[in-house]
Amino acid sequence: MSDNNIMSQEQIEELLRNAGQVEDTPAPPANLDVDTYLTQDEQDALGEMGNICMGTAATTMYTLLGKKVMITTPSLSIHNRETLAAEHPLPLVVVEVQYTEGISGNNLLLLKEYD
Repeated sequence: MSDNNIMSQEQIEELLRNAGQVEDTPAPPANLDVDTYLTQDEQDALGEMGNICMGTAATTMYTLLGKKVMITTPSLSIHNRETLAAEHPLPLVVVEVQYTEGISGNNLLLLKEYD
C-alpha cells in the first residue's frame, strides 16, 4: 500500500485471488441453513453488527459522494467461496476489515462496479 493507504489495482486483484484460502477453517456447504449453524442470539448479534457497519458505510459514502445512500435491514446467510463468487462476478470493489479483538473473523463490503 502506498503512503496514502490506497490499494493499487494489483493489490485488489491479489486480495480477490486469495480470498477464502484459509485452509484450517473448512467452508460450510452451499446449502447450509443459518438456523442449523448459528443460534438465534448469534444471528441477532451478527445482524446488529452488519447494521452498524453498513449504516456507518452509508453515512461515509454520503459524506464523500454528496448523494443519499439507502440501505436495507440486514439479512443473514451462509455461503461458501464458490457460491459467493457465482453470485457476485468480478469486477468487484472489496473492502475487508479484520476483527482484532473480541471476536474472530472478517467483515467484507462488496460493491459492484456500477455501484
